[in-house]
Amino acid sequence: MNDDTTVLNAGTDTGTSTDTSTSLDTGLDFDINDTGAETVEQPTTETQSTEQTTETQPTIKEDPETQDFAGHVSGKIRRMMKEAPELGKILATHPNIKATIEATMRRDAAYRDVFPTVAEAKAMRERFPNGLQDVQALEEDVKEIEGIDNLTYMKDQDGNYAGHSELINNIFTSDRNAAVALFKTLPKEWARLDRDSYNDVMGKIVGATLVGTGSWEQLIELREHVAATDGLKGLVPGLDKVLNRLAPFVEERRPDPGQEALNRDRQQLDRQRQADTQKTNEQFNRSFQTEGVKQQREIVSQHKVIQKLAAIKTITPQKRAEIVDKVCLKMQQFLKNSPAFMRKVTAAYQSRDLDGALKIQRATWTQEWLLNRMVRDVLKVETPQLINANRTTVQTRTGQRPPVKSVITDNGNKTPTGPFKSNGQWFHKDGRRMTTVEAMRQEMASS
Repeated sequence: MNDDTTVLNAGTDTGTSTDTSTSLDTGLDFDINDTGAETVEQPTTETQSTEQTTETQPTIKEDPETQDFAGHVSGKIRRMMKEAPELGKILATHPNIKATIEATMRRDAAYRDVFPTVAEAKAMRERFPNGLQDVQALEEDVKEIEGIDNLTYMKDQDGNYAGHSELINNIFTSDRNAAVALFKTLPKEWARLDRDSYNDVMGKIVGATLVGTGSWEQLIELREHVAATDGLKGLVPGLDKVLNRLAPFVEERRPDPGQEALNRDRQQLDRQRQADTQKTNEQFNRSFQTEGVKQQREIVSQHKVIQKLAAIKTITPQKRAEIVDKVCLKMQQFLKNSPAFMRKVTAAYQSRDLDGALKIQRATWTQEWLLNRMVRDVLKVETPQLINANRTTVQTRTGQRPPVKSVITDNGNKTPTGPFKSNGQWFHKDGRRMTTVEAMRQEMASS
């Protein structure tokens, strides 16, 4: 969302968090700067009474999808209460109102995550009055069209259009009259569009008809009879003219040597062109992939939340690069389902327009609401891991130790009074696992 991207504040070198009052918001229900240090506040009488009231208040039924924005809404309300302290007192006194406001804000954030503007949501509803049902029906229509396109344009491994027979059969089965009308129109348009291929195919049909019906043999016999009859010999030149015109349809004429050499040269030229085209395509594919990925990473890396990650010392450059790659992958998977985007990119790709393809990608990837959503979805998974890593680092730096775990030693003691061994592993008294060297020393000392 334009104003709803979260903030990941950069912690100081000692692991403490900076003020989040002016921070950005990704809508996550946790803060990456959580160092694990617990701050215990003494509850006031007002707070205690509020907690008691909250326990008895009715549960508000919410869409589970809105819970992803709990952190975003909580941070927003905290900032509002800093600007208007009296608001905090009112919300503390009336927890039901506070819960209702939070639920409404979470729902609003969830809707705006899907539809950046009300105008877009309204336009979508006008085009799809029945919502998801209309979308599913449209998807079925698109799949049907894609199936027709595949039967029409896809070649098999031998370069033949094997789907044409099925396509014609489908048209005839669907509407016989329309199919017959199409077949009647086809020869006329074919002759107009490509006379050579039309003559080639139709000539073979004429030849097959003459041979199959016996007409060609009858014409040959008629010519021989006329030539052998004294009174009919004058008809021979006319019959020869007819036979010469029909002969190319019946018998395949072998090209002369010069034509054969020309055909070989053409085939060689075609093979060379195919090789050059393949080489050009491979080079374009490499450039398309390299430049596309480079631009995608640059766009994601410039996002304000990713920039915040760069200021956090506990997050390594390798980890930031990993997060950027995950955002890129998620965006790619998301946009694969966008017919409008894929249609534009595919057209630019097929025309070998690298600059145009990159321009289309940049225009789509830099949409703030879309990029915010992808970043938030990735950080929703990554942030808890970063928090745990940050907590461990702070505890090590400040000398804090993890709480002693309740374990049972090999001797059966629940509360160890010194170094102990559990499940074959040596531990310090406070529950920390010993290093290999420490364990070896302890094993030797105990033996």
